[in-house]
Amino acid sequence: GNIMEPGQTTDDETTAMFKHHYKVVTSENSMKPGNISTAKGVYNFEQADLLVDWAEKNDILVHGHTLVWHSQSAPWLTTKEDGTPLTRAEAKANMKEYIDKVAGHYAGRLISWDVVNEAFQTSVPDVPSNWKDVLRKDENPEGSPWYQAYTNGADISKGEDGSDYLYDAFVFTRLAD
Repeated sequence: GNIMEPGQTTDDETTAMFKHHYKVVTSENSMKPGNISTAKGVYNFEQADLLVDWAEKNDILVHGHTLVWHSQSAPWLTTKEDGTPLTRAEAKANMKEYIDKVAGHYAGRLISWDVVNEAFQTSVPDVPSNWKDVLRKDENPEGSPWYQAYTNGADISKGEDGSDYLYDAFVFTRLAD
């Protein structure tokens, strides 16, 4: 497989090359959270649908990219208007809504999803003894607003922490599609 943008589906040379060499297409950007939903309750599938429709017409399978990401996601999913993290409960509800809407929209049409993209730090010197130690956490370009929101209201006495967003993302996706 390879990546493609919806606009490339009208380029005869690109599509001929793609159909000759590949059996799976991954949306490069059109399925990313920030492109599908810019505000709570607002969803635009137009560009992603162009790519999925083209793939189906050409017997090419589609891999969805991506549902939950620290980057290129709409702020409404994880943060308040002032930039501070939502509570765990608010972020979880937003995640469920988003995944239900997006994975539900494509239910039965895609072969797979990148459910959570780039959850781990980019430079880890050694294999950690605990995978949670190398998750993106802090408020910086490498941090995860999902981790921060899920930490905000986590009940440590029940074993909850910011990493729980990973589990929820996979469960919500499985239930949606």
